[in-house]
Amino acid sequence: MEPMSLFFSAYISSILKMDLLSYSEVTNMYMEAVEIEYKGLYIPFQHQVWKVRDSSVCQRYISNTLKYSKCTVTAKELFTNLCRDLSRTKKDVSNRHQRMYCNAAHSYTPTYASISAAKQDSTITVARKACNTATISAMGSSDVRLINERKTACENYEKVKQGL
Repeated sequence: MEPMSLFFSAYISSILKMDLLSYSEVTNMYMEAVEIEYKGLYIPFQHQVWKVRDSSVCQRYISNTLKYSKCTVTAKELFTNLCRDLSRTKKDVSNRHQRMYCNAAHSYTPTYASISAAKQDSTITVARKACNTATISAMGSSDVRLINERKTACENYEKVKQGL
């Protein structure tokens, strides 16, 4: 191939690649992973065609329920604040981002989780559990002690049940 033809071929090839790259950037046709640090927490998510994939938000924390919950709540706040801040700027470049974050701010639902002390079992529940445990222990056994414990626990359960 002649040097001039080679030059034009390379030039045309590079222009086509730039056009394709700018087209894919504008349309956001490929999945893009994003991680934004906000309030000391890294918020990972993916977006495509200028829409946040809800199922991808905070996905790396899914095995830790409390951390996942904190991340999703913080992500909702992040989307809301980005929407508000980008709405204040009137640049065409941020318009796609602004719509994406505003849509996420309105449609994304965070997961709320907390841990608290368990409630104490009621008297009847305690008696029923004791009867069930004693029954299982005595099953198939000829041990008189286990049979008597079952009888006592189940009689106590019946008395508590009658008293309600």
